[in-house]
Amino acid sequence: MNLVNWTKDELSEFLGGKVIHRQHDIWSDILVIDHGSQRVLTFDTIYEQSRMDRNKPAMLVHNYTRAMILGLAFVKPEHVTILGLGGGCLVRAVHALFDEAVLDVVELRQAVAEIAQQYFMLPQTPRIQVTISDAKQYLKKQVTASTDMIFADMYDGYGVHPFQMQERFIQQCHRTLTSSGWLVINCHKLPDFDSPILVSLISLFKEVFVCPVPTGNYIMYAGKSELSASEQSYLQQIVPFQSKIHTKFEFLFNRMIRLSHC
Repeated sequence: MNLVNWTKDELSEFLGGKVIHRQHDIWSDILVIDHGSQRVLTFDTIYEQSRMDRNKPAMLVHNYTRAMILGLAFVKPEHVTILGLGGGCLVRAVHALFDEAVLDVVELRQAVAEIAQQYFMLPQTPRIQVTISDAKQYLKKQVTASTDMIFADMYDGYGVHPFQMQERFIQQCHRTLTSSGWLVINCHKLPDFDSPILVSLISLFKEVFVCPVPTGNYIMYAGKSELSASEQSYLQQIVPFQSKIHTKFEFLFNRMIRLSHC
């Protein structure tokens, strides 16, 4: 269905929410839609890129973002890299959880970065640096062992960015992470066990987990050093997170499957 010529009022009626902003760049339309206290970012009106509760902006609404934050059970980062800004869900959560961590955020689209700042309460602080760049070029330029955590959530209106599922991407992330660093990837489906991305993860990283999210996504976690205790013991590391960002984690944490020692 072609919605290009629809007015904001027509789109609002069709989508069941109030379209408060509409913008077009070289890739697609970008819509900001309010559903009561919930604010949604979408690129094509079919898939939600981000959802925020305006009364609790640090809360993670989508299960896949809750699952991604589970990677912080295994490391206390001083520096975090986020590939793909969207509406800034991960940025707001990490900023609320770690008072001193520096966040480098990479976003391909200037318009998306501007909308995140204007409509999605992106924290304004020197600790958060947003770079407009292609992640492929950005990672190539990064210093080896320069970040403790990489969150990869690079999606357009139709699916995952192809680079995020390539062997070269895994290699670059591994190089850029510190010796105790972790990579967390949002996958739209579970990679085949003989796929380049999964083979690379298991061959390069000491620990690899996957969490099947009830809504259909799969979150992959890869750590450069072995865990010193059973994975269940790490659940206690994120219990304090729950009150800070109004989000519960135990259900998703218990869905995590260890692949590295299978």
